[in-house]
Amino acid sequence: MEDKDPESVARLFLDEKGGKILDGAKQAFTMAEKLDNPIINSTVEVIKNCLSFGSQIPYLGPICSILTFIVQIEAGAREAEAKCGALMERMNFMMEHVSVLQNVKLITATEKVLKRMLDVVKESAAVIQAYRKQGKIARRLNTSNKDKFLSCSASIESCAHDLMFSLQIHQTSKLQDFGSILEPEDEEAERFVASHGGFDNIKNDPEAIKVFAAQMKLTMDDNVMIELNTNIANLMKENQEALENVLKNNVGSAVMEGFEQIANQIRELENEEQFLCVQCGLKYKESKNSLGSCSFHSQSNTYNGDYSCCD
Repeated sequence: MEDKDPESVARLFLDEKGGKILDGAKQAFTMAEKLDNPIINSTVEVIKNCLSFGSQIPYLGPICSILTFIVQIEAGAREAEAKCGALMERMNFMMEHVSVLQNVKLITATEKVLKRMLDVVKESAAVIQAYRKQGKIARRLNTSNKDKFLSCSASIESCAHDLMFSLQIHQTSKLQDFGSILEPEDEEAERFVASHGGFDNIKNDPEAIKVFAAQMKLTMDDNVMIELNTNIANLMKENQEALENVLKNNVGSAVMEGFEQIANQIRELENEEQFLCVQCGLKYKESKNSLGSCSFHSQSNTYNGDYSCCD
């Protein structure tokens, strides 16, 4: 695929989708180009590739919208974070296999995986956004961050496996080959939390937090205690609700309806009744029927094996 500048990619999305362009897509791509982060650049290429062919594939437009949102978050961050990068690597790996859909018929099994992929990309975006809203001290001490990243990683791996299985892709590389979600600092933080009786004990103990900050060579400010007492689950819920609004605003309702119509058509075709050819004994569907195909066999008194279905 030829490289496209942000303006042309934006125009491509507008033309092919017929809906509202992803707000901030051009800005996100431009920010990524200036940052020159290999992982973020890979995500941008995934988005560009999917937008070049995905107008007829259910859920792909919303997935691209959320991926663009993640690019905006990460490209605008002050510093790289290993957990965020590792999660993005896994999403890139999962999304790279979607390009196979350019050349194969979309079946119900694959459609279901795409829907799950949308859910896990939304969840991953909410986790990354919640993580970025915390300072370095809160990120380390709140061990639920690690658990949420690991959960998203497992969901991505499951979706990637199921997508490859449904598309009959044989892949030698594995998600385990990418950067680790866990970091040495996670273990240090867990030991510190355990030695002070658990997270509930330290989140209201500024003196203990000062000790940890000194050990990790981090600076403590007034926001740390607020961040430690912020409910991460509620923060993620707020983020996910905001992401739903992003989808509603950035992917036009007509586009979303179009996705649903395509999905319904696929289900109808797969559930369509099959008939048995009276000549060759093969099964066929009425929707695939045309002159020279199975249903016309019964209209002829002679059969010489020339029908395409019997080749």
